[in-house]
Amino acid sequence: KETKKPKSDPFSYIKDEIFKYLNDENADDMVLLKPSNIYPTLSKLAMKFLSIPATSAPVERVFSQSGFLFRQHRASMTRTTLQQLTMLKCNRGLY
Repeated sequence: KETKKPKSDPFSYIKDEIFKYLNDENADDMVLLKPSNIYPTLSKLAMKFLSIPATSAPVERVFSQSGFLFRQHRASMTRTTLQQLTMLKCNRGLY
């Protein structure tokens, strides 16, 4: 049975799901790496952030984005600024 999202706290269903998982004595870490009706949100998050990509394409994409950001007219950009801009550009769809 899915938990409904209350109007007062849009994140309470996630908090409830985390609390349920942490207090479930029968739950193991592998349950999050499979599609689940018990922990649907945690399962989706685990698949997105804990899985290893099968190819190097995501890494190559990051290098490509960094190359677009670091041009001759930006040669004085610090390494930290380049890392931050690359992170923002590559993750803009997550927010």
